[in-house]
Amino acid sequence: MSVDSRLNRRDFLKLSAFAGAGAAVTGLAGCSSVSKESTKKGADEAGPASGDIAPGDESAIGAPPEIADADVKETVSCDVLVVGAGVTGVAAARSAAEAGAKVFVVEKKTAIGIHGFQCATVNNSIAKELIGEVDVAEVLCEYQRRSVGRANMQLASLWANHSGEVFDWYIEPIEDDPDEMANVTLAFYPVPPERAQANDMCKTFLGAMDFKEDPDNGTGSITWVHVAEKNQKVAEDLGAEFRFSTAVIRLTQDSTGRVDGAYAKGKDGSIVKIEASKGVVLCGGGCAQFGAGSEVMHKVYAPQLVKNYRLVMGSEPSWEPMFEIEPMEIAGATGDAQIMALWAGASMELFGDTTMGSCESGIGGTVSLCVNQKGERFWNEDMGIWEKHDQVMNQPGLCCYDIIDVNWRDRLPYQAAGHRNFMVTDLPVAVGYTGPEYIEAFHQAFLSSVGKPEGVIPTLDPYAGPVFGANTLEELADLAGFPRETFLATVKRYNEIVAQKHDDDFGCDPAKLFPIDTPPFFACRADVAPAMGAYLGVRANGQLQVLDKEGQPIAGLWAAGNTVGMKFAPSYSTLMSGMNHGNCITHGYFAGLNAAQS
Repeated sequence: MSVDSRLNRRDFLKLSAFAGAGAAVTGLAGCSSVSKESTKKGADEAGPASGDIAPGDESAIGAPPEIADADVKETVSCDVLVVGAGVTGVAAARSAAEAGAKVFVVEKKTAIGIHGFQCATVNNSIAKELIGEVDVAEVLCEYQRRSVGRANMQLASLWANHSGEVFDWYIEPIEDDPDEMANVTLAFYPVPPERAQANDMCKTFLGAMDFKEDPDNGTGSITWVHVAEKNQKVAEDLGAEFRFSTAVIRLTQDSTGRVDGAYAKGKDGSIVKIEASKGVVLCGGGCAQFGAGSEVMHKVYAPQLVKNYRLVMGSEPSWEPMFEIEPMEIAGATGDAQIMALWAGASMELFGDTTMGSCESGIGGTVSLCVNQKGERFWNEDMGIWEKHDQVMNQPGLCCYDIIDVNWRDRLPYQAAGHRNFMVTDLPVAVGYTGPEYIEAFHQAFLSSVGKPEGVIPTLDPYAGPVFGANTLEELADLAGFPRETFLATVKRYNEIVAQKHDDDFGCDPAKLFPIDTPPFFACRADVAPAMGAYLGVRANGQLQVLDKEGQPIAGLWAAGNTVGMKFAPSYSTLMSGMNHGNCITHGYFAGLNAAQS
C-alpha cells in the first residue's frame, strides 16, 4: 500500500491536530457517576458544554445524563466494572478476575484497541537473563529529573518496582508457545561496545520489550492486540464478560458517595445499568489520541494547548464527539472517563499541558546536525523526538532538517536506547528485518533521493518527512530550500566542532559528533504540529484510587492508563521506549487487583 493511499498519522495530524507518533494508548470508553436515584429526564439531555468556554470554568463540564428506571433495558451485576478494553483495561480485567472478582468490561469500540509498540519494564525475567538487574533507584531519579517535579512519583515507583513482574505475568498466556516466545525481544540488545563512550544528555535504560514477527523464519504472527486477546481469554475463562460497541455514559454512587456502578448505552441506544458491588476501574484513555480529542476537557483543563493550536494553525481544532460508539479506529480518546470521574467528585491534575507530540525525520531519533528552514543550527541534538517536537514548534515553518552524509551509519552504535532510534543488532527489529537489514533499507532509500526535487519518503517510515539527497552541499541547500551561504557556514562550523570534539555552541555529546564531509549528502525533513492532551488525566494516589478535590480517595473508584494524569511532564518522555505501555499494563494490573480486593 502506498503512503498516499492511506491516512497515515502525519496526515491525520495535519487534518485533525493529532498528537505525535509512536506511543501506545488504552482502549476508550466513557464513565461518569451520579446518585443511584432515578430521575425523569432522558438519557441524552445532559452533558458538557461547547463553544465559548472560559479556562478553568468547571461549570462547563455540565451534569451527567439523568436516566429514569424506564430507560433501562438491561441490568448487569458484577463485582468490578472495568471501563475500556485497551491494554490497560485488559490487564485490569484479568487481574481482577484472577483475584476472584466477577468482572464486567465495557468498551465503545468494536474490539480491543491498542495503538503503539514496545513496553517499558524494569527487571522483567527475560531482560534480567540478558543484561542483569537495572538499578531501580537510578531509573526513578531519571524519571523525576525528566518530569521536572511534575510527575506523580508514587505511580512512577509502582511502575519502576513492579513493571518487570507484571510484564512476566502479562505474557504468561503465550509462554507455552516457543514460536511466540521467540518473538518477545529486548529492544536495543545486545548493546554495541561503542555505547560505553557516549554520555547521553537524557539517560536511557534497557528494558523495553516488544513482540516481533519474522515471516521468513516461519514464526507465528504475534502482535500487541494478539497478546491482549490472549489475556482477554484468560479473564473470560475466569468468568469475566466483555461488552463491545457500548459506551459507559455515567457512574452511579450510593448515598455516601461511594461509586457502585454505571449506566452504559449500546449501539442501538438501549441503556444498560451495571451494578458493581466493589466498584469501577476507569481505563478509558486520555483526552486526545491521534486527533484533537475533547473540546470541553481541553478548554477547561488545558486551555494553553487550544491557544497554541489557534496561534500556529490559525483555526479551531477539529474536536471529536464524546461518548461516541464505534469511533474511527485511530480516534476515540475524548476524556469520557475523566469527565465522568469529575461528575463523581474527582479532581484533575493541575498541569494539563502534557502532550504526546513527536518530531521524526527519516533517521528517527539519531543525533546529527539539525537545522531550521534558514539553514541555522538551533539546539543540542542529543535529546529525544518528544523534546525535539517542542523545540521545533518554535522554528520557522514548524519543521527542521537532520543533515547527514553517506557515512551516517557510522554514528548509530553511539546513540542512546531512545524511542525510534535504530537498533544495531542482528536480531529481528521489524517485520522481516534484522537490525542491519532494516538500516540498509533506509540507506538505499536515502541514496535513491539524490537529485530528486520532491525528495523521497522512506518506505519503512511513512511518518517521516521527505529526504533530499545531493552530491554537493550547495545542491542540497537548493533542494531543501536553505539560503546557501548560511547553510554552508553552518556545516563548516559544525565540522569544526566535530574536529575539536567539544561543542561550544550547544553542548552536544562529543561521542555523537560526526563530520559531514563525504557525498552524497542528505537533508531529512521532520514536520511538527500542535499536540493535544493525550495525558490529561485525573489525580490518583499510589493505589490508583481516584482523588477528590481535597485529595481524598473516592470510595469505589480506581483509574489507570491515560485516564490518570501526572505520569509524564512537561511532555511525554521515554527513558525507555514504550513508557506508555509500561505504565498502562502495570497500573492496570494493580488497579484491577486493588478493586477486586477492596
